[in-house]
Amino acid sequence: MKVGIYHGRAISLELVAREISKVLQKDGHTSFLSPVQEPPFQIRSKYDSAIFIIPFAPLFASSWFLIIRELRKHSGFPAVAYVVVEGRPVSRYVKDWMRDNILYIANSEFTKQMLSYVNINCEAVIPHGISLSDFEKIAQNQDAGRKLVFSKFPNRSDNFVVFGTIASSHQRKGLAEYAQVIRTVVEMDENVGFYIITEPKAVPYFAGIPNIYVNTGFGYSPNAISRNELLLLLSGFDYYVQPSLAESFCLPVLEAMALGRPVIHIDYDPLSSLTSEKTSIRVPFAEQRFTDTGEGIEYLMSYYDPNDFVSAILEAVEIKRSDEKRYNKMQKEALKRAEEFDSFKLYKEFLRYLH
Repeated sequence: MKVGIYHGRAISLELVAREISKVLQKDGHTSFLSPVQEPPFQIRSKYDSAIFIIPFAPLFASSWFLIIRELRKHSGFPAVAYVVVEGRPVSRYVKDWMRDNILYIANSEFTKQMLSYVNINCEAVIPHGISLSDFEKIAQNQDAGRKLVFSKFPNRSDNFVVFGTIASSHQRKGLAEYAQVIRTVVEMDENVGFYIITEPKAVPYFAGIPNIYVNTGFGYSPNAISRNELLLLLSGFDYYVQPSLAESFCLPVLEAMALGRPVIHIDYDPLSSLTSEKTSIRVPFAEQRFTDTGEGIEYLMSYYDPNDFVSAILEAVEIKRSDEKRYNKMQKEALKRAEEFDSFKLYKEFLRYLH
């Protein structure tokens, strides 16, 4: 079977598309990736079926949905919309035709719930997955990763602890709020460092804060680092911190666990469903509210008391320095949890909807 895999222009969506393609090819099918739209007649002429990996952002995705609807309604072509969303789509942008003749599959129970607010029904939930063997290879070179990370903190002490983060500059990623947490932590403990992989636009958030290194090689930025280097850096952190206020899944959290990194995050779904209490230190949220940023999505933002986030970081520092047994157990549990997201097992489910 020839499968066209179309994806929106976000690095996470491209990674998901590539992983689905690998799984289909491993199962004996032929797959082709495309980040651009093609007319339905062209898709029908080239492929036997198609998967569209897109955010359910009506202002952006309407043209994608029209293509899928045209394929399914008028030619019975097997086309699937694999959707992600970090909040509730703005109802006035969700048209009745989007609810008919489109087969939606959500990337998380959270996404499915958010779409139910606007009467979009998801046929299934297929979580994102990763190729575990790829991460095992990176883990074998973890010492090189630690060397890369720790080289950015030349004046460190022997008990220096590094927290890493990978995030875009989008408001929902919470980097502005996290910068204030970092400022407080380094004032309290000078032997803690923070390595942030993000976009150039986010650099001002961290201006003047000591013990921080900002790598602007995230995603499609002009100086983007390679996928291999990013994972190597991820393997070198002592902890992975995801300060996002809103997510629909969050691949970096899964990738961190696959490299044995304990995770610190705000305690909300889908993050709390992705990790476990044994693999993470969780920051309670003080308030959740839908926030409209003018993008056609009301993001479900989980706001926290900065002091609670500071306490979580300091707890992690204490574990790393004084409780080696607990830290090692968190690492093992992280690896064990990541095994539940084997892409070959998860993404083969798409075949049920491609015939």
